[in-house]
Amino acid sequence: MMTPDLTAHTHIKTLSGFITTVKYKYYLQKADYVKLYPLFSPAEIKAEFGDRSSTTRNIQRTYRNLGLTPQRDCLRDIVAKSYVLADTEVSEKVWRSYVWEEIAKERLNRKAEVWKRIYNFEERV
Repeated sequence: MMTPDLTAHTHIKTLSGFITTVKYKYYLQKADYVKLYPLFSPAEIKAEFGDRSSTTRNIQRTYRNLGLTPQRDCLRDIVAKSYVLADTEVSEKVWRSYVWEEIAKERLNRKAEVWKRIYNFEERV
């Protein structure tokens, strides 16, 4: 379940009268899952972001509710269809290697963007 965007810290007065500070954890939002699609599988998202993310099944359900094709199929289509647009003097093997390298770079960029959002949220006071 996704939580609303709350301040990172809040003060709570307990029944005994003491004030405690509670730090909130950022939970991935729909925009984060869309940002990571299709470069990360639901299992990879869960492994990377742990309890900040939904279960793999809920991530799949989010994608399905948004009308997105399964992540693996979409990524395969991107690589396969990109060759159609490629320079015909380049072999398919060389082209696919290049595309996978670019996908790896973009994966790092998108993962860094989401982690930056997490850190910014959790460090707010």
